[in-house]
Amino acid sequence: MKKLVICFFYVWFWTPLNGQSLYSNVWVFGDGIKLDFKTTPPIANSDVATGYVSLEGVASLSDINGNLLFYTNGVKVWNRFNQVVTNGGQLLGNTSSSQSSLFVPHPGDKNLIYLFTIVEEGGALAYSIIDTSLGLANASILNLNTILMPSVSEKITAVKGSDPNTIWIVAHNIASENCYLSYKINLGGLDSTPVKSYSGRSETLGSGWGCMKFSSNGKILATALLRENAVELFSFDDVTGNLKLICTIHDIIQPYGIEFSNNGQLLYVFADGSLKQFDFSEFEESFIRNNTNEILSFKNDECSHGFYLGGTCARSIQKAKNGRLYFGGPLSDSSLWEITYPDLKGSSCGLIKRSVVLPQKTKFGLPNFVTSYFNFDTSVKYQFPIDSFDVYLKPLDGEPFIPNVFTPNGDRLNDQFEIHCTECEIEGIQIFNRWGTVVFSSNTSSTSIKWDGLYSGAPVVEGLYYYLIKVKESARNGGASVIKHGVVNVMQ
Repeated sequence: MKKLVICFFYVWFWTPLNGQSLYSNVWVFGDGIKLDFKTTPPIANSDVATGYVSLEGVASLSDINGNLLFYTNGVKVWNRFNQVVTNGGQLLGNTSSSQSSLFVPHPGDKNLIYLFTIVEEGGALAYSIIDTSLGLANASILNLNTILMPSVSEKITAVKGSDPNTIWIVAHNIASENCYLSYKINLGGLDSTPVKSYSGRSETLGSGWGCMKFSSNGKILATALLRENAVELFSFDDVTGNLKLICTIHDIIQPYGIEFSNNGQLLYVFADGSLKQFDFSEFEESFIRNNTNEILSFKNDECSHGFYLGGTCARSIQKAKNGRLYFGGPLSDSSLWEITYPDLKGSSCGLIKRSVVLPQKTKFGLPNFVTSYFNFDTSVKYQFPIDSFDVYLKPLDGEPFIPNVFTPNGDRLNDQFEIHCTECEIEGIQIFNRWGTVVFSSNTSSTSIKWDGLYSGAPVVEGLYYYLIKVKESARNGGASVIKHGVVNVMQ
């Protein structure tokens, strides 16, 4: 009797990165959390390999159907069946590197996947190749820990080039020379000779903390320089791989996590225990400075379970295929928080606390992906300045800090309109509604004045309110009293 034997072979197919894909569908992070975005909200479980732990940077990769392929903490790489890939138990990464790893499928060979790793504190950038030609369960590592650069910061990201079969890998060299490194992968594989861009601030050994991301359309690169208390933006040429500095935003205390809105015009930065939003629809110093919003601020007790660097806590921010942004909340409550509408400014962005309940506490990192997996909006056109410029968020020479929006809704996040000075003195303030009624006033001299959004004991209605503030300038500015005027937007 003849027997019919049917053999099943696992094959996953690489397709050019045009539009959204399912390669980012499954996330693995923390000390054993798996999150599946086939549904909204995503489904969380603990179906992860025993012994999988990670403090910071991690990476995952799914197939074209959204099924998990591989995940890594930078030290080991596992397949979907929670098995360590053959020869994949000693990667040259680290569980405490901000962006320790990144999967990049080979555009010219459906059986090969590049896995880039970065050691913490200025260690090496290396790559290994995963060979899946014998099936997922029998995958093995080729070219284990091939070093590309001996000393880089803890940052790595990737985006497709002008040719859909080209991917650019970007890292930041910090040893022999300060430059950004752009490595090209095309149908022929990886070119190990990088394009070098000598632009932006330098990072030294032990100072390269923080993350780096492209905008979804790949035109802008943002870098969080934690030790420098700054964020830098670069324009990116997806043909040549060159980067050019656009601007440096100063006075962002210990920036760590970073992510763009879907339209690429807003940037979210997690810094000093707070989530900040920057508007880059105009590349002009005063516009950026005056269009910065604080979306939330964790209290000290909420950060006590988190990552402390000089008294602050850090979180990664990651975009998902549903177009929403996610980041870890206070570690004591085992959840991810969500920005539902990242293209909208201020409180309209739709912050949802504890949006995704997790089976255990998060750590600081979320999976790193090729940015082009989230190509939601390619229509945005940027007008880049000819010369780079600086944006200083702290008041200079005794200027008061005056917010342009606040949300007095009782959630403890940006609940008060607070004006404060570092070298000046506030001598008085009046705030008027649209009909000219004074809804708040104070003649008390102070370096800080707060309004809670109440008038006669009741919350005011949403809208714009006009203010007059009398300020005594610093002595080095002459010490004169001047009147500052403007509007503040009250949003409930």
